[in-house]
Amino acid sequence: MITLYTLDPTRDRVTQMQADVVRRHVEEVTPSTALQSVQEFAHFPPTTSQHGNPSPLSAYQETSSTAPETKQTVEPLMVSPLISLEGSRTREDGLNEMTRHGIHHLVITENHTVIGLLSERNLMKSSPGVTLKSLCQPYLVGHPGLQVSALALTLLTTNHSACLIRTATGLTAIVTYHDLLKALLPPLPDRTA
Repeated sequence: MITLYTLDPTRDRVTQMQADVVRRHVEEVTPSTALQSVQEFAHFPPTTSQHGNPSPLSAYQETSSTAPETKQTVEPLMVSPLISLEGSRTREDGLNEMTRHGIHHLVITENHTVIGLLSERNLMKSSPGVTLKSLCQPYLVGHPGLQVSALALTLLTTNHSACLIRTATGLTAIVTYHDLLKALLPPLPDRTA
């Protein structure tokens, strides 16, 4: 079983998910009490909890450290740094930033806290002038040791197109379905000859 998290800042909800690649099954698990809020979990860079409570990051690291490392992991597929924009920016700002960096996903923030992920597809479907905050979606969070097959299964099952990767320094990278396809498929033949 592999553990991932879905974060939905609009409802301040962190949902733990378990992916079983052998059974080809992904299920939601009751959220951990140590994951007190989306804001704490998604702060970028990470913060520590006050009042001596375990931080969301330490709870996450405890869970993720039990993941098997026998299969291909997402670590070599991780793209960093994350490109982010404030949620108050417009659709046009988002399109310009994606074009400028040649990317298909933007991390949407508010006061240095991730509030959602925005795909190029969702951005293209939106009306001109709309803010990025109104378009962003809940997002998945995984760790560098996550198995490629588990992430692929989770993306397919949950209808997400990317997963943010949390390391010891916070949310630092992204793995998209494009990255997974490149890893799972053999290299394309050179057509220039």
